[in-house]
Amino acid sequence: MPLPEELLEQPLRTRFAPTPSGDLHLGGVSVALVSWLFARATGGRFIVRVDDLDAVRAIPGATDRILEDLRWLGLDWDEGPGPVESAELGSPFQSKRSELYARSLDELRRVTRIYPCDCSRAEIARVAAAPHPGEETVYPGTCRRRVEQKDAKRSSSLRIDLSGVAPLEVRDVLRGTSKQDILKQVGDFVLRRADGVYSYQLATAVDDAVMNVDLVVRGDDLLGSTPRQVHLQRLLGLRTPRYLHLPVILGPNNQRLAKRNGDSLTVRYFRGLGAAPREVLTLVAHGLRIVDSPAPVTHEELVQRIRRLRWEPPAKAYTLGPRR
Repeated sequence: MPLPEELLEQPLRTRFAPTPSGDLHLGGVSVALVSWLFARATGGRFIVRVDDLDAVRAIPGATDRILEDLRWLGLDWDEGPGPVESAELGSPFQSKRSELYARSLDELRRVTRIYPCDCSRAEIARVAAAPHPGEETVYPGTCRRRVEQKDAKRSSSLRIDLSGVAPLEVRDVLRGTSKQDILKQVGDFVLRRADGVYSYQLATAVDDAVMNVDLVVRGDDLLGSTPRQVHLQRLLGLRTPRYLHLPVILGPNNQRLAKRNGDSLTVRYFRGLGAAPREVLTLVAHGLRIVDSPAPVTHEELVQRIRRLRWEPPAKAYTLGPRR
């Protein structure tokens, strides 16, 4: 599906929001590159936000390594960590934005029902129907009728009551309109975990709106999260950005690139081989079909390809390398 022309009619604020759970791999580079290109092609602003809410997953030093890799690639940011940190929009580190999430949770309590849930994952899995491959386990609403926490078996998370919520339509720049019945396909989802950490869904919905992001670029493995985030933004009276979900890159094992899998397709790996920044960017741009040849090109040439709308991304997950 080609890009709509109106996408480039105004300056776009885009963002890249890495989780510091490991080194930056080429899947992350693809998201950062496309976000950066849209900002530069429209005279907008590129934001870097570090999604480090989950201290358990965060690896010491990973944030610095990711930021240094972005600098090495030449993907400079206008707002984010360092001297370009915005006082108006708050810290670019989610771990320092908890007060904002707490206020948002209080506001949600005023407009909808939030309830405590002490179900373990094992308990939910025993009750819920077995999900199909690629689908989430649907929360069956076990604790929805609980009023107090006094009889809880353990510390409780907080879930949003989706009773009566109609199926939600969302539009993706590449994929068009899709509909999700959040209650039936996901269930009442978590807003704050039992350990007090705010959920990805709440933090991302709030931050993308508060940071005035116009276009959210991310992997299509997160496409199913979009209706939840849009639902929260609407309840909170926040603006909703446009979304562009890229097909994910597959590694040598034909699985999605992931830091937890110890994949070798990281920026650090290619730097160790002596690759130049534009060689790595062109490898990614070629996989995304931004350029037709793997021959290295400049940042400006990549920007011009986007500016002229000469890009139709692959429709499904792909591996890097020669095209068949």
